[in-house]
Amino acid sequence: MDNDIERITRRKQERKFLFSDTDFSLTLIKSIDEVPKTVQQSFGGLEAVLFYQQNGSISVFRHKDNSLSYIFSCPPSKDNPKYHMHSLVDFDPKDSSVTGEAFLVFGEDIHNPRSSGLDNVPHTKFTETVNNTGEGLATRRLWTLHRMALLMHGKPLYSSTRLEPLMRDLWKKLVAEGLAESAPESFGKEVYRMKTDEELHFFKS
Repeated sequence: MDNDIERITRRKQERKFLFSDTDFSLTLIKSIDEVPKTVQQSFGGLEAVLFYQQNGSISVFRHKDNSLSYIFSCPPSKDNPKYHMHSLVDFDPKDSSVTGEAFLVFGEDIHNPRSSGLDNVPHTKFTETVNNTGEGLATRRLWTLHRMALLMHGKPLYSSTRLEPLMRDLWKKLVAEGLAESAPESFGKEVYRMKTDEELHFFKS
């Protein structure tokens, strides 16, 4: 067990983007005016502005390298009372560029009768890196979504059941590194989930 912990810790330290709560801060934003225009004008941002107008909330993760992840959270609506949706937009303040987008969903979507079987767990609906491929942004984005899933829904992040080849490879890499695990027994499909802090022995003396 000690060797496993040392191996995970070493690989975490070797990463460009480290995975622990000491590597980012989370702040609640009070107004849409505090969100950069390039974020508001992105695909996820356009969706996010609608979320905000529907009594949603905005929060921002500030990462260790000072880049930002804006999270727009939309509460369940009267016509879809169990469905939560969070839009994430990654932003690099150095050149005011959007570097990635993603959607995290949780709960039954009554407007989508063909359920993926993941209604009871927070999972990715979409994630994409813009331009900066190969810099670890997709991995960090999953980790940011995982933190949001734990904070807002008390459950770890799960993958989609429809994985593109690159995203499948990423999840398999996280499994190989001990940061995630395959969870097909729960859904009968190819599904992965991030491990919790307790499973990774984070924050334990």
